[in-house]
Amino acid sequence: MTLNVEEFLRRFFLHVLPPGFVRIRHFGFLTNRNRKQRIQRCRELLQAAGATLPSSDSPANASAASFWLCPLCGGQMVIVERLARGAIFQRPPPLTGVAA
Repeated sequence: MTLNVEEFLRRFFLHVLPPGFVRIRHFGFLTNRNRKQRIQRCRELLQAAGATLPSSDSPANASAASFWLCPLCGGQMVIVERLARGAIFQRPPPLTGVAA
């Protein structure tokens, strides 16, 4: 594919973060050190927590129950925490080129 200079630069700079932002690739249990052991432990804990959905014969409950199943593995999704609308603080991106 041949691109003109402007299009190449536009596509390239889609991957550059603004000043003040930090790229995080892996964190938590996905960090490099002992990743395999932690993922295995997560799988064990998920298997141990294996609660079942209440079964019912009505079609409305069946569609509601299938909503809570993972489309990839078929496992049950579990609500870990509910956040209120104002509970998450989102800050705007830092201003660039402004002297503090």
